Amino acid sequence: MSLGKMVLEALSDDIVFGVLQLFIAILLIIAVLNDLLKRLSSGPVVRRGRKSWNYLNLAYGFALLIAVELTSLTDAFQGHKTIIVLFDIATITYLAFFNSWSRNKIVGFFAASETKEERH
Repeated sequence: MSLGKMVLEALSDDIVFGVLQLFIAILLIIAVLNDLLKRLSSGPVVRRGRKSWNYLNLAYGFALLIAVELTSLTDAFQGHKTIIVLFDIATITYLAFFNSWSRNKIVGFFAASETKEERH
């Protein structure tokens, strides 16, 4: 088998979509573990401002749109797409609204992009 065919096979919908779902599951596990560790320790309590919630809403909508659209476009996992979409919706909802670790990452991403300097 040629290198080109191997690359194309490795980039098939079955492989790429499976890796994406695995990534989402691993991200969920990391977020849950971080949440459990934070509950064991005492630290500062933060209330999110309107701007932070706008970022979270934007990230949530964007991530949900991408996840549902990718699932609907792929031919991978035919017959199991409903459960995959439900898993993705539940995971993205939890990460965006109920997990402090992932919320901090999302808000930090937007804050970093706002303070990034550009050269002309």
